[in-house]
This record gives sequence, structure tokens and C-alpha cells, in this order.
Amino acid sequence: MEPSCLRKFLSLLLFFVFLPFFSHSTPWEGLIEVEAEFSEAAVAQRLEAMSTMAIRPRRDPVALSYIRNYVTRSRRSAELIIGRSVLYFPMFEEYLEKYKLPKELKYLPVVESALNPRAVSRAGAGGLWQFMPGTGRLEGLNATRYIDERFDPAKSTNAAMRHLTRLYDMFGDWELSLAAYNSGSGTVTRAMKRGRSQNYWKIQRFLPRETRNYVPAFYAAAYLCEHFAVHGITPNLPDLDLQINQSIKIYNGISFYEIAAITGLSIETIETLNPAYIAGYIPENPDGYFLYLPRRVVPAIMEYLAAKLPDNSDPEPVMAGPVALSNTPQAESWYLEHIYTVEPGEELTHLNHLAARLKCTPQHLRVWNPGNTPQLVPGQQWKYYGPKAWKRMETKKLAPVEVIATLPTRLPEALSYASPLQTLEPEAIPGTGYLCVKLTQPERLPDIAKRYEGVTIDNLRRLNRVMGNPVFKQGHLVRIREF
Repeated sequence: MEPSCLRKFLSLLLFFVFLPFFSHSTPWEGLIEVEAEFSEAAVAQRLEAMSTMAIRPRRDPVALSYIRNYVTRSRRSAELIIGRSVLYFPMFEEYLEKYKLPKELKYLPVVESALNPRAVSRAGAGGLWQFMPGTGRLEGLNATRYIDERFDPAKSTNAAMRHLTRLYDMFGDWELSLAAYNSGSGTVTRAMKRGRSQNYWKIQRFLPRETRNYVPAFYAAAYLCEHFAVHGITPNLPDLDLQINQSIKIYNGISFYEIAAITGLSIETIETLNPAYIAGYIPENPDGYFLYLPRRVVPAIMEYLAAKLPDNSDPEPVMAGPVALSNTPQAESWYLEHIYTVEPGEELTHLNHLAARLKCTPQHLRVWNPGNTPQLVPGQQWKYYGPKAWKRMETKKLAPVEVIATLPTRLPEALSYASPLQTLEPEAIPGTGYLCVKLTQPERLPDIAKRYEGVTIDNLRRLNRVMGNPVFKQGHLVRIREF
């Protein structure tokens, strides 16, 4: 036998001898096998296997064409959608559970907005759930010069749950309810009368073209989010500062520049997490507004808000510095990557259990580990992230002052008052839209606010675009109210 043939024979012999050992080896367990090419038959089979869902997908040619587009021509869009899912799916699931609605409705915003909270359609619908302004008002979503709640992820989701509940109560069928979500309940009711049926597929031809394709598009979105890993789609993940976030309630007005100065975040990061505040400012509200921030900086903002309480002796202990407009410097360096290995005999049986142990969500684990199966297997490794450090509030560092007992002390020249403070009547300044006063002596904002009913320090800061408690010089024009 030729030496080359002998080598090939020995290689084959060794392969078949050791194959049983490799086939039972743990590193290959729990991994998803990626399909090399798009197989319509395999996709259809997976669609039919999803029939356990409350909204049961079916083998539909339009749905299959949408899926083919996701996993072939539009892979980059699919990667963005799966990446964004980590920001919104956990919140959607909480609201769906609260309203006792099918959990797969979380895929509806994929069809509506591709999970982009700033999306606006040509017709004027906006936000994750694409509410028209009129529908948004009917569902309790307010719009002012400072805020449009259609773009608030939490409030728009809550409104969408109420809207979907009403549609289901009206039609008693989820496919008809989805069609009504797209084109309105009146359109679906008329189609039912024309088709003399309450079956979506029998009245489909009487619906507008977009609505005819809407339910198949929903099936395709559900398939993509359930089976993206099979097609080798790697999630295009947002920055970890966006992924690992937390909400807090704000009652007093605060600007994004003030938040950026306290937390060290960029304006872009704050805007991305809070798309509802269209003017870069959270207005005062006795019921509170939600502010979303990376979890690592929440201690800093909480300490700042506590320092601003009326009973605090130093309400402005923050040293304001330069503010980054975009690209928070080295944001990823604030996080550590960890690896958790599933041990034999562990009681963890579901991805939810593991997520609770690792202080994240199942969706985090899915997108951080797209190659892993949801079933936990001994030896399986799961990657997850956590903050390396927590941002604390940076207080002013005042230089030490040498006290000389023999010298009398007095206020600095800029703060000395020659006469008692005067109550000045605000005057309307033409062309500005503000009622203003012209100071007759140096003053701080707290002194000015005390003299006018309904005027707060936060309002004065916002109107005059200042931070802290600066001293306004004599002759300065201070804005008091809008008119």
C-alpha cells in the first residue's frame, strides 16, 4: 500500500474509533445547529410547531416570503431587531402578564416599528406601538411641548395593552383583533359583513392590502424572534449602558444637561433611553414621570435628588462640568463579562431560573448567547454582564479656609445688599413669550422664587437655562413665567 493511502486509512480508522467519545462530549451539548441555507420546508415545519401559542402561526406563503426576506436579504435589519429586543421584550412581557394577554403579542411592535421607539410613519403614527395622535389621546397618551407619551416605551405599552384588550373583547379572535389594530375596528367589521364570516382567512380578501398581509407579517416576526439563531443571525446589540437600565420616577423638573453633568453620561445616551421627552427636559409633575438610565448611574441620580429635598441644608452639592453630547467615553469599560457554567445536578430547569440567579432577564441571556439552546444542560456555559462599579454623586470640593478670629467676617461684595429686597412686578417682554423682572440688586434664584406665587426654583432654572444657584447681577433680566 502507498504511504499516502496508508495515512488516509489510519486517519479514517482513528476517526471511527473515537467518534463515540466525541459524540457524547459535553461541549457540543446545548448548542443550536445553524442551517447553511434557507429551507422553506424546515421553516414551515417550525411555524407549524409554534401552534401551541395563543395566536397560532400557520403555513402561509406571505409569511414564508417575509421570513425568507428576514434571513436572507434583510439580515442586517433582523440583527438590529433582535438586538433591540433585549431593551423592550422584558417590559412587554411584564405588561402582558399584568393584563393577562398572550405573551406572543410582544412581537407586534416588530411589525409596527422594528422596535424603534422613535419611528414615525408617513401617516403620522409614532412610537414602538405606532399610535396615531388621536388614538393616543383616546388611550390617555398626552402630548405637550416637552413630552409626547406615544414615544414613551412604558406608557405606550400600557396604552397598547388596553387597546388590544378592547379589540379582543369586541371580536373574540386574535387574528381579527390584530387586523383591527392595523386598520381599525370599523374596517374589519365591514369586511366581516361582506364576507359573511368571523374567520380572518375567509374575510381577508375584503380587507385593505396592508391589512391582508398584516397577520402573516406578525407570524414572520414571531418566527424570527423565536428561531433567529437557527439561521446564524447574530444580534446587533446596543451598548451595555442601554441594555442594563433601570427606571426611576422624577417629580421636579430636570434637564438632560443636568442629568448628564451628574451621571457622566452623554446626552445621546439619555435621549436614546428617554425618547418621549422631545425637548431634552422632564417637566414638573406631581404624579411623576419615568426617567430611564443605565443601572450603574442610578445611585448618583438618587443621591442628587435626595440632596435637592427642601430639608437638605446644601441643595446643590454637584460640581457641574463639561457635558458629552454623544458617545459616552469608555462606557463598555464600566462592565465585566462573566461566564456561568451549569453544573450537574443543579435544580435550574428553565432559562427563567437562571436569569433570576444572574440578575438579568431571559431575553438578555438569549441575545448574549445566541448559540445556546433554552434547555439547560450540564456543562453549558452562559455569558452575562454586570456593572464593574456604581456611579456616585460627586460633591463640591471646597478649598480649606483659614479663619482669623480677630477679623470680622461679612458677605462677599457680590452678595451684599444695600437695601431690603424689593418685590418687582413681572413685565411682558415683546417677542420673547416671557414675563420678566429686571433686578435692582444681586440675587439668587431661591430669593426670587419666594416672591412669586406658583414659581419654583426648578422653573426658574429651566426658563433661564442655568444650573445650581448662580448669583444674578444687578440689571439682569430674569424670566419668571411663560405667557
